[in-house]
Amino acid sequence: MKVVGTCLYGSQNYNCDTPQSDRDYKIIVTPNFDELYLKKDLNGAALPFSCLDPEHCSCMDVRAFANNLAKGNPNAIEMLFSTEIEDEFTDFHYLLEVWREPYLNGYVASQWHYFTEAVGGIMYNSFKRYGVTPKTASRALYFYKLVEYISNHNFVIDETILRNDEVCELPRAIRLCSEGVFSVSIEKFMDSYHHLVDKIGVPDTFGFNSEVFITPTKEFVRRNM
Repeated sequence: MKVVGTCLYGSQNYNCDTPQSDRDYKIIVTPNFDELYLKKDLNGAALPFSCLDPEHCSCMDVRAFANNLAKGNPNAIEMLFSTEIEDEFTDFHYLLEVWREPYLNGYVASQWHYFTEAVGGIMYNSFKRYGVTPKTASRALYFYKLVEYISNHNFVIDETILRNDEVCELPRAIRLCSEGVFSVSIEKFMDSYHHLVDKIGVPDTFGFNSEVFITPTKEFVRRNM
């Protein structure tokens, strides 16, 4: 395999990081001839070099990356507009520009069902694996607000929208209040959150009842704010 680029992913990409946040990276790799011929999946493969922080680095097959972008996968979109990208291949930045162009012109509208279903799946698996924590609640609220924001702004996605204060403020507040920093009032949080839920609801395709998110999050915020 060959490394073509590295993308930062996680809370730094949507302004929800705190001083305690880890920096996680996806190493984008392309297969060599044998791996291509044998149809070897390189997602999660052993790192092809000595990584300074292997616990926070993982491989992603460039074929999977391109396929996920074609489907409107939110994790792939986050990486596409990452705040930190290292180019290990001459044309990697050019390829990213090519892949960004459809999203700058509303492409996600054509993949809206997949996009919203993927958002719900990511959150459901996160809650199931880690429970409702400041981190998982923050990410869930971020995606709910992002869905609403994109649908009200011609389905355009770019780096400014992913990190827009209207989308990021309350998710960031959840993370900060868990560390004793209160950036918004409980009234502002609850008013905004109830407005959000009333407006977009939780589609059946999300695969879980809204109470799984709403009730624990309300209790968490009430205890900490």
